[in-house]
Amino acid sequence: MLTDLVTKGTLTQAASTAVTTALDAAEAAEHVGMPMPKAMHGTSELPAVLKDLVTKGTLTQAQADAIANGLAAKQAAAQAAEQNFRTQADAVIAQVLGITVDQLNTARRNHVKPQVTDAQRAEIKSKLDALRTSLGLPTPPKGLGSFMGRGMGPRGRSGLHRMGKMGGHHDGRGNGRFGKPAPSTTAPAGFNG
Repeated sequence: MLTDLVTKGTLTQAASTAVTTALDAAEAAEHVGMPMPKAMHGTSELPAVLKDLVTKGTLTQAQADAIANGLAAKQAAAQAAEQNFRTQADAVIAQVLGITVDQLNTARRNHVKPQVTDAQRAEIKSKLDALRTSLGLPTPPKGLGSFMGRGMGPRGRSGLHRMGKMGGHHDGRGNGRFGKPAPSTTAPAGFNG
């Protein structure tokens, strides 16, 4: 994002370097020993860093605003891309399983796990990898790419992992959370409960 602002002439390269250096220093001080996802680098420290750089005269307020607005636009675009991927991923998964997206969502809400063959699993993974590539989204790191939910989609939210049974919500007597009767579930064809 800073590179775009330098290219547009909004920032000088020196100002861009000053912002990056200040963010790195603030992040190092704030998150000692705690690794952060690359996408989050500097986001929590940005307002304070920009204010400090404006106070020091390194940046103008207009430049600081351009950086903050650029980051907000980038984050909004990333969220829209994630939602787009999740929506399309649901359609892919439903199509491979031979059900509708509504049935898929109902099964997730009811914590009903699908019956998925190895061939379906491979087809879903292949199609979701192709979808991710076509949308220009990064590939999840090795070991986290299972379409069953360990990072398949942005923020690990897409895929069949939402359909697994959730533990910790029952009191051992068939009652749901807080002792209330658990919701009844009717599994669509092709699912088991």
